[in-house]
Amino acid sequence: MRRSLIPQFRTWLPGLREKLRPDGSKRFLLVLLFLNALFIVILLFSMRNLETRQRIRHVEVQILQRIAQLATSQAEQIQIVYITATPAGPALAAATPTATALPPPAATSTPLPTPTSTPTTAPTWAITPTPTILPTGAITPTATQTPVIPPLPPTTTRTPTAAPTHTPTTAPTRTPTSAPTPRTPSPTPIPPAPREVSLSAWPTEITADGTSVSQIRATVLDQAGNPMPDGTEVIFATDLGTLGGSTTIRATTLGGVAETVLTASTLIGQATLTATAGTVSKQTVVRFQPGPPDALILTVSPESLTVGGQATVTIAARDRYGNPVADGTSIDLETTLGTLHSTSLSTGGGSASTALRSNIAGWATVTARAGARSETARMHFTPLVQISKQVDRSSAPAGGLLTYTILVGNDSEGGEHAELGVLRDTLPAGFVYVPGSTTSGALGGDPAIQDQVLTWTPSPSPHALAPQASITVAFQVAAEAREGTYHNVALVDGANFAAASTGPTAQVTLDRPALLSIAPRTGCNHVQVPVQITGAHFAPGLTAHLGSWALDVTASSEGTLNAVVPAGIPAGDYSLEVIHPGGASATLPGAYSAIDCVPPGTTLSSGYLGTYGAEPLTAPAGGDLDQVQVLFLEMPDTTPEAYLWLFDPDCGGTLDMQNGLAWDSPFTYTVYGGPGAYTDPGAASVDPDTGVSPGTVRARVVFGEDAAADGDWYVIPLVVKEGEHVGSRRVFKLTVVGGPKPPFEAGIGYADLNLYNVALSGSPTSNSAPPGARILAFSWTFLIPEAAYSTPPQMFPFVAPGVTTVRQHNWDYDNDAFGDGRAGITVTTPIRTLTSPDGAVSGNAEERWSDYAVLEGERNTTWAISCWAAPTGTAPPQRIGDNLVTFWVTDQDGNALPIFARPTIDPPP
Repeated sequence: MRRSLIPQFRTWLPGLREKLRPDGSKRFLLVLLFLNALFIVILLFSMRNLETRQRIRHVEVQILQRIAQLATSQAEQIQIVYITATPAGPALAAATPTATALPPPAATSTPLPTPTSTPTTAPTWAITPTPTILPTGAITPTATQTPVIPPLPPTTTRTPTAAPTHTPTTAPTRTPTSAPTPRTPSPTPIPPAPREVSLSAWPTEITADGTSVSQIRATVLDQAGNPMPDGTEVIFATDLGTLGGSTTIRATTLGGVAETVLTASTLIGQATLTATAGTVSKQTVVRFQPGPPDALILTVSPESLTVGGQATVTIAARDRYGNPVADGTSIDLETTLGTLHSTSLSTGGGSASTALRSNIAGWATVTARAGARSETARMHFTPLVQISKQVDRSSAPAGGLLTYTILVGNDSEGGEHAELGVLRDTLPAGFVYVPGSTTSGALGGDPAIQDQVLTWTPSPSPHALAPQASITVAFQVAAEAREGTYHNVALVDGANFAAASTGPTAQVTLDRPALLSIAPRTGCNHVQVPVQITGAHFAPGLTAHLGSWALDVTASSEGTLNAVVPAGIPAGDYSLEVIHPGGASATLPGAYSAIDCVPPGTTLSSGYLGTYGAEPLTAPAGGDLDQVQVLFLEMPDTTPEAYLWLFDPDCGGTLDMQNGLAWDSPFTYTVYGGPGAYTDPGAASVDPDTGVSPGTVRARVVFGEDAAADGDWYVIPLVVKEGEHVGSRRVFKLTVVGGPKPPFEAGIGYADLNLYNVALSGSPTSNSAPPGARILAFSWTFLIPEAAYSTPPQMFPFVAPGVTTVRQHNWDYDNDAFGDGRAGITVTTPIRTLTSPDGAVSGNAEERWSDYAVLEGERNTTWAISCWAAPTGTAPPQRIGDNLVTFWVTDQDGNALPIFARPTIDPPP
């Protein structure tokens, strides 16, 4: 534009110069006009901002108005050329300006005042050129065009009240006849302000990769809803991403629309764009979305977990720039061990998670895949080792023995072995480990002990415990603590599993002893009386007393004591007292009565006979070979009265021994007399099946469990003359048969042991044997009390004149139950003492025998057979309980010899 206007100025200036030459003031005005016009044109076409150009135009109009005012005040008319131009866009177009000569002001003698006007309609001063775009981009005006100065628009003229008179001194005075009305040009109009801006973006979602773009378009409307004039400035701004390398950019409208480009950042998020035109603005958003998965972060937590627990698998997926991937991105999982809750995941917030469980011990490798990316992580499922502990009782006496059992198991369903390193057990204060009591194949012998902590270490260490396998450790402690409740804690630890503890467990309460009863409550004082004491919380090593008389405690448990009342205790009533080793005690007043009894000269010295119920399998192993006892009761035929006394004939209570869940074995006592009761050939057999029934039944009683007969005597009167008459004697036969009914029937299934005794008396109220009365049998089944081995029981076989060899038979002597001692049998004749060899002493449920040649002086008399036990060294023999045995004796021909309960020199009937 500047190039095209300068030639025009060069064309116009000579004419102006000619018009202004006569007067120097005219030349001044011309110069002033030229400089102002040149300055405005240069500024106008050097500025690209529309608003600035509009302001310059306004200033230009004001200047031209001022020049016109100055010109009208001169005597000579000045022609003013007003030139405007409008830019035609990025390339300047050729324009043909038009000019209109201003009419000269009317001559008047009255000066014109400064005109003021308020136009109602803004005049248009711009010349709309017809552009011509040249190939070179320059705009060149047509040389032949002559500027045309447009006429000034009409204005409202104020008439002054007075006008000065110009009287030139040198120049001729020109007196105009009339003064023209001055024209005041209006200012360039300001474009209308925007009323509305609409803003759009496409696409509205782009990838946050630093290169993706979205086209941003702003449409600007004026107050009438029409597009704003071209060149209207719009300012675009964003809070994320860039607009032309910055966060703001300026653009102008074309056809009411301004555009720019938004370039994504590498951060995901929402870009808020604002377009502002004038005072009006509008916003829209473009979302920057993450790109495809480029990196996976896989974690398994915890890294080590016991089998059966649940681990959390977490996958974080990131794009190339570290942004979380889009929600819903698919991730596939797999594992080499265990089970995943889900193998196909969708991300949310860039991550996803699931659960991993396994019942098999070992290392699990988890692989995650998303698109072309994959990642792995490992975790360890350790063996599931469990430990439990039990105690053999929930309550025990203070000072008693306790047995603890610890069970350690690997409950994993497969995989790694558990490597057991150490087992510890913490005992309560006052509990003492019993040396040598540990039983365990895996941990071996006694533990190391420090500050009540027992520590077992396997050898070799560690001990590999396979899945689904377990080990058991049992040991004993002496609860040498005060009364109270106690717990202890066991723990197992190893190299590849979490330590397992029982916590406080195996509760046990230590109590003082308590007494309930003693049975029998009465006993003869001339013999030892076995008794059974019942109560609670009996501790090993306790002592028992009747008054000042100590009882021999032969066996004990927590609630039962077996003891022996000594012979010779004075008759009277006694209180029973038990005392623990620690001093705790209990007393039962008036518990026992000792009475004077006339020693019955007919009973077997062992004290008790024994017969099992009719159950053929249990009885032989218990010592009763045939479940039948056959005794012969003989007395002079001149005996005035005779009574059969039965001690404790029932099967039940404290003296007898129960086998099974209830007392269910009845016993039948039958007295036979008359012909055949003694002389029948079968009566003298050691097999009583053939000798039970001959004779005539004189009396019969049946006892089961009977509290009235328990521990007491039962009397059966005999009619002496009803016995079988043999020579000068009367003989009765007594059979004791275990079973439901007589006669003996085997295999019924009753297996309780009945302990009893038999005596002959001449009185129904006192046990005193009639003179000359004896009891004999061809086989004896009797109980040897444990305490009786210090005073050996005896029986007395009669050796007739024709006997040359005596064979002693014994059944179920239990020689193997004597511990460090040995059991023996001694045979005493009138002239010597013989000890049976060890091989002649039977063990459990077997028969042994020994033979003895009969010497002169050993016939026609009774021999004594004694049972005994003795230590092999310095320690006493260790027996367990009482012993039921069966003895019989035969001669060289196998005939049974009669065995008397007491020694005698008279032959049998």
